Amino acid sequence: MTTHTRTLTVHDRLYQALLRLYPAEFRREYGSLMALAFRDLCRDARHNGGGFGLVGLWWRTLRDLVRSVITEHLAQRGVTMELEKIGQYEVKDQLGSGGMGDIYRVHDPESGQDRALKILKPGVDPGYRKYIRKQAKYLTELNHPALPTCYEFVEDGDQVYLVMDLIDGSDLLHILETSDEHLPVAEVVGWALGACDLLAYLHAQTPPLISRDVKPSNIMVDREGQVFLVEMGIIEEYHPGSELEKIGTEGYSPPEQYKGFSDPRSDIFALGATLHHLLTRRDPRKFEPFTFAEAPPCELNPAISEALAAVIMKAVEQEPDDRYQTVVELKAALQAAI
Repeated sequence: MTTHTRTLTVHDRLYQALLRLYPAEFRREYGSLMALAFRDLCRDARHNGGGFGLVGLWWRTLRDLVRSVITEHLAQRGVTMELEKIGQYEVKDQLGSGGMGDIYRVHDPESGQDRALKILKPGVDPGYRKYIRKQAKYLTELNHPALPTCYEFVEDGDQVYLVMDLIDGSDLLHILETSDEHLPVAEVVGWALGACDLLAYLHAQTPPLISRDVKPSNIMVDREGQVFLVEMGIIEEYHPGSELEKIGTEGYSPPEQYKGFSDPRSDIFALGATLHHLLTRRDPRKFEPFTFAEAPPCELNPAISEALAAVIMKAVEQEPDDRYQTVVELKAALQAAI
């Protein structure tokens, strides 16, 4: 058998393994198109990366590139892949998509209930698995009205997903962006008070838990007005003096978080930044970081009282010692301001 023939055989075997990852109906209709896309990819990999064997092709190509490239080939031809089932769950529609994963509305035939299913995108860096794994861990262990229940976490080869409560509502960023006017002050403060209750619960754990990712898109409110924190991928235990991963969302995360240090006061900053955004419509991601002092809330929204503006500005102080020291203090100040 020639080297060229052996290479084709390896490619064919890998292609057949890849093809089995997709629904049978999809394979029947688009299998030949996928074969062409896969052959093109393998040819490009040989030309760009030099000679490589089975292991190199598997790890460098199949894991990180194959699915995304095939999807791109299909998209160029106006074809989209529609999932039928993920595990036992019947996919009804897609609720959202982020950098690491997608969220679907699914039906659980065992319970008869609709759930939300969050699944890592194909080809995503395996290092990101720790975030969804962490979210599943804490949603399973913790019990609070503002946290959705996690029903199942699956990590099976290339497929990693968690199943949790389906919240009948919207995230706060969506509510803000679909409104043409300033949001009602009392309603926004009510959401913040709900977030305070959850953060107080997290900070009271042993050891304390720090969300580190409070922002409008991670907070949902249902039709009854119940607030939920729906993203807990970078939550960390607080141990004084310990250095943490330097990760967060620019505009909402405090200065110390980018230096690898966070404590419960970091969540106070993020909640203050969230309040500022929701009440003023000034998106902190579009401005230089930590410039809230240049945008007094009263000047951007006349419906905000000076007392409430003072609470917000104290929460977003750059130095942790200048902020409220506990979320309980922040909640009391918000209640007094309205």
